[in-house]
Amino acid sequence: MPAQTTLTAGANAPIRDPARLTLRIDSSEPIDCAAYRLAADGRVRGDHDMIFYNQPRSDDGSIACHAGERRSEYHLDLTRQPADIKRIAIAFSGAAPLSCFRHLSLDISENGTATLHCPVEHLGERQETALILGECYRRDSAWKFRFIAQGFVGGLKPLSEHYGVEIADDDEEAAGIEETAANPLYNVAWQEDNSLANAAQHQPLADWFARKQIRARFNHAAVDMRGYYDEAAARLGSEHVLLNNLLNQINWAYRHRHEGLRLDLKPYAAAESKRLLAIVRELYDATLIARYHYDKAKNSLHIQLQNAQPVRQFLGGGWLEWYALGNLLSEAAKRGADYRFACARGVHIEFANGDKHELDVAYLPLGKTPLIIECKSGEYRRDLDKYLNLRQRLDLPPSHYLILATDLGHAQANSLSAMYQLTFVTPDRLLPHCLPHI
Repeated sequence: MPAQTTLTAGANAPIRDPARLTLRIDSSEPIDCAAYRLAADGRVRGDHDMIFYNQPRSDDGSIACHAGERRSEYHLDLTRQPADIKRIAIAFSGAAPLSCFRHLSLDISENGTATLHCPVEHLGERQETALILGECYRRDSAWKFRFIAQGFVGGLKPLSEHYGVEIADDDEEAAGIEETAANPLYNVAWQEDNSLANAAQHQPLADWFARKQIRARFNHAAVDMRGYYDEAAARLGSEHVLLNNLLNQINWAYRHRHEGLRLDLKPYAAAESKRLLAIVRELYDATLIARYHYDKAKNSLHIQLQNAQPVRQFLGGGWLEWYALGNLLSEAAKRGADYRFACARGVHIEFANGDKHELDVAYLPLGKTPLIIECKSGEYRRDLDKYLNLRQRLDLPPSHYLILATDLGHAQANSLSAMYQLTFVTPDRLLPHCLPHI
């Protein structure tokens, strides 16, 4: 069995088993990978020659992509490539510059045997957000692989245009050049859609932070709208006053590692108890709680909690982030095909001096100032100085740095907004405040 060879950028090696080739890309940061089938002029023959997460197989089935956030694999049968395909390039784009990466490599296996290891070096010195990792290319009647590691500042657009794939500019809409729908949520069932969960969608936010010398890391899956979280959050948000005691008890039980809780329904009116039971039944149907039982004699509700970590995070307070994001996306879906925006949840930012923070929700209407929403279903008072400093360091007006809190009344929210030069909102006032800014 031949030993695995490590290549440096610019080196090449023969491919001995071109029919069963696997290329694996491993990264410390989320990236979107793409393969480009190239003719003799170095350009794709058409859009069908770009194989990526949204088009995971070539038209002839000779290239297949299995895309993940930090690991992607391409399976290639080079013996089945059309005669006019001379090269196949492997590249990626991401929201973060290469300087944010801890590691990045491409590994090649032939018929299950690891043959080539291609680590990208000097990551800390590089600011590109897209990279050509390498290419398989014909040499006479054989195939070889070349490790390239060539970067592109600006991300997906210059990378794809390098290979003849047209990517529209952000300002082409205003110039009348954009011909295709820019709004990924327009005319789709967006609550069952994952078109936002990719690096390209996050790129405008990454660029905005980069212009302020701030590194930003994104969890693309945090805006994957498939599943029930967004719908459950909308339900909880619409009834947050009624549910406040229940949600506080759930949060307390999780923090103290209790498996369940008992909610006394005597303080509630009959109509309120009925609404509470209906919501708990919906949470059970969505597997967000494990079991529930209504004790008619004692007029109390017994709930066994679901211990899965995603559910703990959601019911422990994460639901308010989903509620904020869902409100904004619901409005974005109504804005028409040409509306452009970027959004993210759980953005990790790092300032030039090394200070690190996490932003709950970020929403950027292209060409405007982003909205940052901190979602507080519990205590927020001890963090007010931190939020005020963050707003100032991000150079945002008070109207664009929001504290969304569930235990505030409207009058109190208005008073706090005047005192702290931040915007405090209740769930029902979130969207009305945001509408003029998006």
